Amino acid sequence: PFHLTCESLVLGFAIAWMSRQTWSSRISRPVREALFWGGSAGVLYWLVPSVVLRTIDARTIVLAPALIGLGFGAMVFAAVSGSGSYSVVVGHAMWRPLATGSYTLYLTHMMVLPLAAALAGGAIPLADGASLTARWIAFLPWYLVLTALSAYILHRYVERPVLEWRDRRLRTTAYASAERAVAHAA
Repeated sequence: PFHLTCESLVLGFAIAWMSRQTWSSRISRPVREALFWGGSAGVLYWLVPSVVLRTIDARTIVLAPALIGLGFGAMVFAAVSGSGSYSVVVGHAMWRPLATGSYTLYLTHMMVLPLAAALAGGAIPLADGASLTARWIAFLPWYLVLTALSAYILHRYVERPVLEWRDRRLRTTAYASAERAVAHAA
């Protein structure tokens, strides 16, 4: 039910707007710490499979995505408002590849679900009635590899060339504007 999760998109726009305001940089470090670590705890709680997969009802369809979005929103707002103890962890260079590929991971993660499930079922035959844990362990490696591979291919052959084209176009446009300004001033 993706139509029920637009609050995260609205929250992202609100965070972007708030981060441009001068008052957002004056949020105290203790408030930023509480936002970041409280948001982290909320996200971790709601993403634990025993909570999300226990039952499919209004709570997991409507409430969970909203609260996960708020948790991530609190983390992002804290990070864009200033540094904190979280800066050591989230600012580390090891996260750069994930940050670079996050959009393509988002775009491809749902597409590989059926293929990962089929490969997991074929590669490791599970007896009827296998536990959720056994099925998850069989599925997860296929899912992670296929998601990473498809995201890399999309990033390498579509996203990066388009971004490079955009940057060349912007440089050309900026250069032409500067030339016109100089010619006009002369």
